[in-house]
Amino acid sequence: MEEKQQAKELVNEIFNIIDEKKGNNIVIIKFTPEITTLCDYFVIADADSDRQLKAIADGIQRQVKTKFHTRPLHVEGEQNAQWIVLDYLDIIVHLFTQEMREFYGLERLWADAEQFNKPLN
Repeated sequence: MEEKQQAKELVNEIFNIIDEKKGNNIVIIKFTPEITTLCDYFVIADADSDRQLKAIADGIQRQVKTKFHTRPLHVEGEQNAQWIVLDYLDIIVHLFTQEMREFYGLERLWADAEQFNKPLN
């Protein structure tokens, strides 16, 4: 499978997992090389509690491992669960409590990138 197509399918899978776990305000940010070469996509969402945040992160890791046979290269923030980052190389997932999401404002920081609030076509 082409690498970019696989990344798109993985982004959509992550979006759907967050949605199934009742994550809030899911946003996909698509990057171009002119904006950043850090990664191809951010997936950002928030949750109502740190417990829900952990459940979403666990669900993503479990289902992505099962369906795509891959694990995140790095996971950060699971101990305090105010902001959990899952790094899948081309895709970085940011899961926040609502307060932390507002504080960091990643959507505002990357406002020049294309943003979607539904799975990609």
